[in-house]
Amino acid sequence: MLIEDSINYVVRDKIYTRSIELIKNNCEDEDTCSLSDHILDRFCFDFLPQIHNIIEQFILESFSMERILYAGNYPQLCQLTLVNFTQELAIRVLADESHFAHIFKNQITHLVVLIDYIESRSYDDLRINVFQRIFSLLTTLTDLDFGQCSRSLHPVLTFNNSSADGCFSSTIVNLRINVRTFDDCQCLLDGRLSQLRTFIVRIDFISNSKLSVNNTDILHLECFSLTSYNQTLDYESHVVPLLCRMRYLQQLTLYVIVTIRSTFIDGIHLSNEILDRVPQLQTFNFNIITYADANNQFSNFPGGLFTNVHVIWLADIFCPFEHKFYDRIARSFQFLTELTVINYIPRNYKSLQEANNNNQVSSVIVFPHLTHLHICSANIEVPKQFLVDTNTLFPRLIYLSILYPYIEEVTGNFTRKATRRNCANIKRLHFFSTSFVHCKEFYLYFPCYK
Repeated sequence: MLIEDSINYVVRDKIYTRSIELIKNNCEDEDTCSLSDHILDRFCFDFLPQIHNIIEQFILESFSMERILYAGNYPQLCQLTLVNFTQELAIRVLADESHFAHIFKNQITHLVVLIDYIESRSYDDLRINVFQRIFSLLTTLTDLDFGQCSRSLHPVLTFNNSSADGCFSSTIVNLRINVRTFDDCQCLLDGRLSQLRTFIVRIDFISNSKLSVNNTDILHLECFSLTSYNQTLDYESHVVPLLCRMRYLQQLTLYVIVTIRSTFIDGIHLSNEILDRVPQLQTFNFNIITYADANNQFSNFPGGLFTNVHVIWLADIFCPFEHKFYDRIARSFQFLTELTVINYIPRNYKSLQEANNNNQVSSVIVFPHLTHLHICSANIEVPKQFLVDTNTLFPRLIYLSILYPYIEEVTGNFTRKATRRNCANIKRLHFFSTSFVHCKEFYLYFPCYK
């Protein structure tokens, strides 16, 4: 009886009942996020009828959503989160003839929709059955989150000039969404969402725009976030012009991977191309990965430009990297902690002779903060370049990934004095192959190995 009294007290307390979450917490299996029938019966028959008039927010999953909404009128309900929402359910409840139409149409201002990914792979069906129905029915909606936290599995929408005709709103202020192409993003910024202030978008592909160039300023947007995990060649031609249209933007978040450039995107570029053109910007969060032509980039490197860079990935399968190139890397990225080198072509005899004649190899390269080194090479010269202490020094190196035959050869079967210094602090080794039964000399050579 005391437990029953406690439950009755909780469900009548406005502090606890303004927001109700009726799904399992920490649910790993999305198909079983629904509460048991016994618990749902208790809520639907005993509790919800008593408190339905004060509930302001529901977090529900698709299996039990209708059952719960049938349990009361919910005159104060204005925020709704729908987990594992299906297209079948959307067709049924997001319609004028639905029993819940008055709630969706006249009350809901904040909506979060987590789509069942398995059935969302048809872009047209997802747009027509769910997205357009939301815009058509929810005439008081101000905040729409149509995104998904998962990086690999997420529902994606796509539009074209005709298919986006049903996506207009004069009430939506904040929108989070995943779209397939850059054109889809531009489509939603063409004025159809006239009151949009915050736009958080994830774009699968930034390439091959089919829309004509639009130079019209985007007047009302104050917060913009763009994320794209796929590489793009069209950063300058697509992303930068779009940002320059957002003259009244105050907050910007940018995550892009830019490839095939002659230079890195650095602070000077960001200042000239973005910051100077968006004068009201107050906050700029960015993670911009640039794949640049290394030979072009470092041929005139003045040094000391990238003091905040901690991770570098270098790859060239056609030309060998020279000692002076690595020296520039060390001098220009003095706080580097992780370095990956993929280089398959060995230096030719003439290059080695010139290096010796110019006394380049005698200049020892130092990476003072580097802890992780990944060597992917089809020749022994790269391991020699990095592990021989007359070439390079790594005073803090604790992780090394390298082919096992190369570590055997470059260390002289774990006896060579010239490589012992760089190996002394290594705790972890990765050999790109099955594990080995190591000899006694191996453990003596790597005393910190675990």
